[in-house]
Amino acid sequence: MTTRPFSIRIFLPDGNADGVKVLEKSNWSGCALVVPRALFPEAKKRKEFDAPGVYILVGPSDDGDLPTVYIGEADPIGRRLDRHYSQKDFWTCAVFFTSKDGTINKAHIQHLESRLV
Repeated sequence: MTTRPFSIRIFLPDGNADGVKVLEKSNWSGCALVVPRALFPEAKKRKEFDAPGVYILVGPSDDGDLPTVYIGEADPIGRRLDRHYSQKDFWTCAVFFTSKDGTINKAHIQHLESRLV
């Protein structure tokens, strides 16, 4: 497999490295957000939460070896994550992927979800 170099831009909206992170890869129409659970109520006001996307909830495991991971998809992603915020308390961080230009649809996110699983 041949690999090609690329750049990743990390934007810290509040200037805090432990806060919300917005990631963009060069020559890619998507973006990723990393949202600590404690900052979710404020972060969900961002426009990316109104788009379809695929998400990963991450939290500590009971046995301590590997983290607990929950993978899902939603359109829009904000409503589903809001529901998980109120109903699933295991996660400490949410990571989700969506499109910067609105070109991702339900079929795309279902495919991405199946690849992640």
